Amino acid sequence: TSYNASIRTIDRYLRSVVSVEDSTKEEEEVENAPITPYDGSQKESPVTVLPKLIRTYPDVICVRRLVNAETVDLLCDQPALERLVIMGVSAKDCVEAVMRVLALKCDRKKFIKNLGVVINQRLVRMLCEHCKQKYPPTPQLLKQLGVPQGSIPAFYRQGPPPQPPLEEGQDPSEVEPVTICPQCNGI
Repeated sequence: TSYNASIRTIDRYLRSVVSVEDSTKEEEEVENAPITPYDGSQKESPVTVLPKLIRTYPDVICVRRLVNAETVDLLCDQPALERLVIMGVSAKDCVEAVMRVLALKCDRKKFIKNLGVVINQRLVRMLCEHCKQKYPPTPQLLKQLGVPQGSIPAFYRQGPPPQPPLEEGQDPSEVEPVTICPQCNGI
């Protein structure tokens, strides 16, 4: 994710990094960003562990998920102390992300003053030109997508990898089938 990539780009020789995450939600661990857990199932929040972490004077503070206004307000005080703060919130786009943080009822002026960057990511899967498979869309699917029938002749899905051509006189049962497309390696 963008969150993990942002943390990985920080030079650990020049900056110390701390991360706060909910112990009930399994997340990918980022190297050299030690995680301090809090237990969301016990009504804890990042605010329960952040004051102790802040006293260790880290250069970067990372909170994967913002859950309350107290956390936002506490983190908004950190840039004044020359600390980088990376916060995460689930949203469909950048504007919605800002609105979700403001919906937590944090100090709006302090938050907007300290807001530097909002990043959004969308993952799109590309199908391999060599192994994709054409199929006709069903009328129900076209209706669900709001597309007029007959306007799209075919959709594509991941298909089986292309098989090598048979040599003259070769029995198809003797040829070992290819299980992974050599062009995309099954990706």
